[in-house]
Order: sequence, then structure tokens, then C-alpha cells
Amino acid sequence: MSLIEMISLVLGVVSTSLAIFSLVISIINERRSQLNYERTRQLLSDIDKRSATTESIVGEHFQKLMNTMLSIVESATTDSNVKTAQIQAQSQQNASKMQEKLMEIFGELAKSGDAEKAKTFIEMFKGIASSGK
Repeated sequence: MSLIEMISLVLGVVSTSLAIFSLVISIINERRSQLNYERTRQLLSDIDKRSATTESIVGEHFQKLMNTMLSIVESATTDSNVKTAQIQAQSQQNASKMQEKLMEIFGELAKSGDAEKAKTFIEMFKGIASSGK
């Protein structure tokens, strides 16, 4: 065997060894990369859960804060006369709605022509009128 053949053989063995070594290193790096990927996914999942919890807690407390602020502003700006007027207006609205309902019932009763129902309606109306006094 000549010197050139010997050097060629040694270089072939070295290049084959380096190729095998590079394959082993690439497999190890791929496994590490996959492991890091899985860890990162798990951490992101945990972060997402914690951020959702934090968001809901902050949202609840913010809502409580806003309700408190609104009640403070309302109590500071609402005069007792205004409150009384609001209550009276609501009462009048309710009375108006009640009258509308009674008129609807009376209209249906008049269309039906049933005397018993008419008597029952009149008694009911008297009861409502006497309770309103």
C-alpha cells in the first residue's frame, strides 16, 4: 500500500467517523429541541390559565369598584326631592299600566257578553279601588 492510499484510507475513516459523530449530535439536539418545545407549550398553557384567573379576579374587583363609585356619585348628586319625584313618576307609570290592563280586560269582557264574568270583574275592580285609598 502506498502512502497516498494510506492517507486516503485514514481520511476516509476520519470522514466516516465525523459523519457518524455529526448524526449522533444532530439526533441529540433534535431530542433536546423537542423537549424544550414541550416544556414551552406546558408553560404557555399554565400562563394562559393563570392570566384567565387573574383577568376574572381583576374584572370582579373592578366591577365592585365601579358600583361603589357610582353609588357614591349617585348619593352625592341625587337630591331627596329628585328621589321623591322619581318614586312618584314610577308610581304613576305603574298606575297607568294597571289602567291599560284593566281596560283591555273590560274590552274583552264587553265583547264576550258574559254576565258572571262582568260581576267578577266589577268586584275585583272595587277591591283594587278600595286598596288604593
